[in-house]
Amino acid sequence: MQPLQLSLPSMADTETDYTREVRFGVVLYGGVSLAIYINGVANELFEMACATPRHGHTLDDTGASGTREVYRRLSWLAANTALRDRYAAALQAELIEAKRENRSQRDVWPEKDLGGERARLIVDVISGTSAGGINGVFLAKALACGERFDTLQNLWIQEGDFGKLINDADSYEGLPVRLKLQRGEPKSLLNSDRMYLKLLQAMSEMKPLERADPHPGTTTHSPLVEQLDLFVTATDIEGTAVPLRLFDKVVTERRHKQFFQFRHPAPPEETNAKQQGDFHSDNVPFLAFVARCTSSFPFAFEPMTLAAIRRLSGIKSLGVWDRFFPNLPPSEVRAGQHEHRAFGDGGYLDNKPFSYVVEALAQRGGMLPIERKLLYIEPAPERLGPSQIPTPEAQPDAVTNVVAALTSIPLYETIREDLQVVLKRNRRIERVERMVQLGELEVEQALQQNADPFASVARADGVVAPWQSLKLSQLVKYYGVGFLPYRRLRVYALCDTLAARIAVRWGVDPSSDYCYALRVLVRLWRERQFHEEGAGGRETVNAFLDQFDLPYRMRRQALLLRKIDQYVRLLRRYLAAASVGHDLLGESNRPELEEFLKSALARALSPDVSTPDQFALQSVLNSSTWLQQALRALRVLKLHLLRAQEDLQRIDQEQSRTAVDTDELDPVLRAELREVLRHLLGDRDPEEAPLALSLHNGGTWILKGESRSKSGSTLQERVLARATELFEQDSTEVGALPQTCVQRALYSSLEALRFKQGSKLGNKEDRTPANVAAGRVWHLLGRPVLKTQAGPPVRVALQLEAPEISEVAGIVTTDEIEQLRSEAGTTLRWLLAHYFLQFDSFDQTSFQLYYDTGIGEPATVEVVRVSPMDATRLVDEAARDKGKLAGTSLANFGAFLDERWRRNDILWGRLDGAERLIQTVLPGDDSRSKLVREALIDQAHDAILREALIPHGRKELVAVVIEALQALDQDTSKRGKSESTLDLGERLRNLLVQLRVGPSVQRDRLQELLASLLDPSDLRRHVQQARLNDHPLDPKALLRNASRAVAVTGRVLQGVSRRPALLPGLSRWLARAGLVLQSTVALSMPGSLAQGWFSYAVKVLYGLIFILLIASFAFGSREMTSVVLKTLGVIAGLHLLLALLGDVLREVTSVRRVLSGAFLVGAATLALLGASGLYKLGPIALLCGNVASDSAAADHVSWPCRASISAPR
Repeated sequence: MQPLQLSLPSMADTETDYTREVRFGVVLYGGVSLAIYINGVANELFEMACATPRHGHTLDDTGASGTREVYRRLSWLAANTALRDRYAAALQAELIEAKRENRSQRDVWPEKDLGGERARLIVDVISGTSAGGINGVFLAKALACGERFDTLQNLWIQEGDFGKLINDADSYEGLPVRLKLQRGEPKSLLNSDRMYLKLLQAMSEMKPLERADPHPGTTTHSPLVEQLDLFVTATDIEGTAVPLRLFDKVVTERRHKQFFQFRHPAPPEETNAKQQGDFHSDNVPFLAFVARCTSSFPFAFEPMTLAAIRRLSGIKSLGVWDRFFPNLPPSEVRAGQHEHRAFGDGGYLDNKPFSYVVEALAQRGGMLPIERKLLYIEPAPERLGPSQIPTPEAQPDAVTNVVAALTSIPLYETIREDLQVVLKRNRRIERVERMVQLGELEVEQALQQNADPFASVARADGVVAPWQSLKLSQLVKYYGVGFLPYRRLRVYALCDTLAARIAVRWGVDPSSDYCYALRVLVRLWRERQFHEEGAGGRETVNAFLDQFDLPYRMRRQALLLRKIDQYVRLLRRYLAAASVGHDLLGESNRPELEEFLKSALARALSPDVSTPDQFALQSVLNSSTWLQQALRALRVLKLHLLRAQEDLQRIDQEQSRTAVDTDELDPVLRAELREVLRHLLGDRDPEEAPLALSLHNGGTWILKGESRSKSGSTLQERVLARATELFEQDSTEVGALPQTCVQRALYSSLEALRFKQGSKLGNKEDRTPANVAAGRVWHLLGRPVLKTQAGPPVRVALQLEAPEISEVAGIVTTDEIEQLRSEAGTTLRWLLAHYFLQFDSFDQTSFQLYYDTGIGEPATVEVVRVSPMDATRLVDEAARDKGKLAGTSLANFGAFLDERWRRNDILWGRLDGAERLIQTVLPGDDSRSKLVREALIDQAHDAILREALIPHGRKELVAVVIEALQALDQDTSKRGKSESTLDLGERLRNLLVQLRVGPSVQRDRLQELLASLLDPSDLRRHVQQARLNDHPLDPKALLRNASRAVAVTGRVLQGVSRRPALLPGLSRWLARAGLVLQSTVALSMPGSLAQGWFSYAVKVLYGLIFILLIASFAFGSREMTSVVLKTLGVIAGLHLLLALLGDVLREVTSVRRVLSGAFLVGAATLALLGASGLYKLGPIALLCGNVASDSAAADHVSWPCRASISAPR
């Protein structure tokens, strides 16, 4: 059967609205060479993200993986049930037709009739550790920078070779000459410098994706993600002392677990070169450093230090990366001492880093309906049967208990606790979301039952006052007393947010007690600058919220986006019905939300908004022209609201993580702030000098003592009392600037967070980026305002001051403006403006429920595993006696030994990854979903096999045939036949005969290459039947590398054993024991220099022993004969022991391996018996024999022996 030919993606994809998002948080385990399998899965995650780029971006898919088109189809099918049903019916019909006509199946994808609804597939959180962390760093950089990901695959294949990494002179090939000249004794088995430099090179060579011209108004940010967090674990080998606050004292403990966090995007004011955030090109050396740290497998690689970057890359200044070490003591980082702190493999303490992804979800917010997936990759899952019932006979003995306590149990890391956190979060979200949905429906109903919802906003003189000038008493009159809890919480939440922003800017840990004291200072600042009723000439608290509350704007725009999506679904449903002449208005049992939406639309269509116009509603909902016009207008609104929301999110994220440059912040002020915070917390010793702060006009200000703070019974009360005294003594006038420099600097930092001045939008030259982004939405809606209308009765109505949208003409295209100005567009903008102005009523129902719950985005998390056991479409590992992966052999180092094994594992990673991603995005047990899912999986598998095997196979096959023919010609010439006497057919027949009976490596290679030339559908069958990972290793290369590794191991252990001052005695003796073992392996390693010398020496010793044995018989000395025979036993035993160990290293057959094991025991016994006998004889008898009683032989004994014999006893 011929494969389905996937059509090229439509360049109009960017013209389609995404109606929902499927977001993936990814956890990448460690596992040595199993990271190569993880790379294959990561490649499919990258292709999935490329299939659904951001709004307004188009990728040029020329040369891209064929799976990208499969994921693009998946995005349509996941969001559109009707399309899925049509595609399933077409697949079923085509399957029947193809069988009847005995032909291959054709592609029945409805390219021209997709329906308009589409899901976006996003990877936005990545957590990696150990070698899996390398994949995480490269994947995150590719997504954040919009770059190609295949550079890492090439790195794994070409440089993931054990032979290239062994830390001898050969490993410096291709590296700077100075490194080879500077190298000393190896400190690890593999070349750590080579690893770092190759990571750095590969990361620097990542090329940008080919992109079509973005649509007007789009930015030059990554086309793949708006927001991305990367977490990479490492281990601080020395550990850091961390203080812990108890009730009455502070204690310390040592912290070894560390992590590095990288974020995207960059602040909007940065240049294009740095819009990738923490992933921009200036940080590439540090990204390579982190990848090197997390994969510093013990003994294989040295621990990594930041100072090594200076030595390897020539970078002099490392301070630019200080902010990536928030978990180290700030004093150590500022002094540069952290440059020499050694970081080991991240898998020491956290080989399954789930917690970072789960915690990051609490910081996420969605602009569209979201499905959240937590995907973790486990290349070698444990196969467990049912637990055994404990019995009295099965109790562990002392040795079993010790082994379990020291090794097996501590190293067994579970993920149950992490998944329990996810489950609890899901239950909390389900409960809160249900309450929020019910609350919004009730608000909709209440607002629509009120004919004049804004009536109480107008003052007695009929003027509608600006919202920021309203007092709390006026708001209570309008909203009722139920408004007060929401209002208080919003004010206090904003103060906490500002304090967290200030903490980051001043280098204070936001999770520390110091930040709590800082929150109290911000609260008191707000109370002295603003007042609920505007007393004392201060602005109202409404003005405070209006000028500082950026999260409120983001929540309001999220509501508008939800309403747009609700109306889009409603109008599309009526448009589909209108196209076939079906009237949906007469249907019963419609959802309650749909009724509210239609009622609001009927009011918007009515000349008198207090009375819905049902006739006008029926007219527009049955008009295809009006419906299409409305959908186009909603699409424009949604596109620009998304862009404004992205801008606000970038600004908010940047405020939450931007620290003041150390050059801008006076170290004296930083020290003074720390002393102020210590004073507020009561950490200052009573014996210390009084708190002294510098004044802005010179001199020193001294705190006069604390009276009220001593009376507080709790820490919170005491902190508030001390802060109040501090404010009162510093400045007695409410609203006045403080006198101390540190408090003035704090005020300045708070002013920097004010994004809006007192006017509606501020003067254009004073408008901040956040103000511009928030104001853009107001202009798009037509600048809605509330104005009184003459009666009777006098009413307050919503009006669009500028429906022509002139203020955003530079952002919105002319065609988009026309769509917004249309009759349908103006009606819908007026309708959305009502939600814009009445947002407080909706926010009251949700903000209090979501606040401080740690929920973040309101989406439950579905946990998905990707492993060879879970993907069963091609091969079910449970039904086979052989696994898919080669990397699981040799303690998970297997894939590093052969390039074919690495290609095999990458291939299976891609195949399994594609299958599991499709199953995750398109679940369902019904027959239609299953049919569509299997079709997409087969299409993805065909594309992967075609890309992985066919091009490589053809190239390799040509090389193999040419090489074999040349060898055949040489063999023929040696036998006396001329090359010209053999025709081509005879030569090929001889070639096939030799390949058929040749070495197994050659036969397997030919089989693989010939299979790669099959049709893609036949390739699937070949993969199902063959064992692609069953290739034998090249024995010569294996033994050569093993010999090099043994030699390097000996040099490493020698270096360790010569450092008695740095290591405890136990470690020193372990190193010496390892050195003995290494010497034994070196002497038995086939092909090694040591083994060659030993073989020669053994032959010489056998000759000497033979001569001595003849001499002992000639002299008739029984003692000498005994000594010679025992010496022969020792040498023969050692020789046999090392010879049998060499067989084991050659990986001989299982029968020989059993026999070798038996002979090893026997040989060791023989050697020990011989050595024991020689020891009992003593050194003199060993050399001379017992000749004291044999006077006849005494004359023939050399003088040293005679002297020994004649010596007095």
